[in-house]
Amino acid sequence: MTERSYPFDAGDGAAINEAQWSYLAGGWQDDGVESPGPWNTALRVSATGQPNTLRVTAGHAKLAGIHYHLDADLTALYDSNATSLPRVDRVVLRLDREANRITVVVKKGAPAASPVLPPVDRSWNSPEIPLASVTVKANTNIVVPADVVDCREFTSNGVQVLSTAAASTGSRQLVEGQMGYDPTAGKFYAQEKTQRIQIGDATKAELANYATKNHTHSYMPNTVTSGSVSAMSGWSSAARWTKIGNIVQVAGRLSATQDNPSTSNVFTLPLETIPVLSGVEFPAVDPSYVETAIVTIYADYNGGSSPQRTLGQIYHKKQLTSGMGFLFNITYITP
Repeated sequence: MTERSYPFDAGDGAAINEAQWSYLAGGWQDDGVESPGPWNTALRVSATGQPNTLRVTAGHAKLAGIHYHLDADLTALYDSNATSLPRVDRVVLRLDREANRITVVVKKGAPAASPVLPPVDRSWNSPEIPLASVTVKANTNIVVPADVVDCREFTSNGVQVLSTAAASTGSRQLVEGQMGYDPTAGKFYAQEKTQRIQIGDATKAELANYATKNHTHSYMPNTVTSGSVSAMSGWSSAARWTKIGNIVQVAGRLSATQDNPSTSNVFTLPLETIPVLSGVEFPAVDPSYVETAIVTIYADYNGGSSPQRTLGQIYHKKQLTSGMGFLFNITYITP
């Protein structure tokens, strides 16, 4: 058993080899292209319009603790497809530990009716990071821009420390998916596409929109179809109906517009609100006067094509006179 620790300026840890460096530096940064985001062109692969050639734009990357730098655009070559089936190749950065270098490599796929990308090697000996997938159509040696899909993985930029001014004005750039922290205000921020969002208690006013994810929900019950008591003299009404699932609620107010009005009132409701049962009773405004049913409310469903159903009855002892009103709230279930 050997215990090792490094680096030091003297002793066993004063000199380290490539593998030890890779272990050491590989934890400092995620593998990937060094770029503020996918809109940046660093190490982006594109079609050239020329046979068997792709362009890789200059840029930097980190792979297993090793730095890669392409100081000018590079031409990468792919094989022609002489078959009658399409093929998908993968462009990667590959670390060759034996050759001590990182290079751009085009991994050739297999022609198929539904071609599959070659896998990315994540092993110790020859780790890779993907840059792009390239579809090479049947019987061709040229790819067009639509055939190239950007698959770059990016290094993590970590949590950025923001000044209060930078947090409020966005003067320090956060890339999409990155977090920032303002130590003065004690607040975290996250970059969601082009919007900087404060992270914290969703009950705070400034987070109200984020907590609901900008979804707006409004609720407005449907009015009774007729809008009033149907053809019954001596009454006015203001009533509404709502249906949630198979539960229907009919609520409103009946007002007598004359003495001794009709004791039958008919509401017209849609067929979807027809009740399972009929005859749900509800009390008068003042229960101490309950004695006899003086008003019966019926529902006419679907314009009379379905049987009329009794929704309820109002009980009251006093004689009905003009101006007398009743509030009602009837809840029932539909089939």
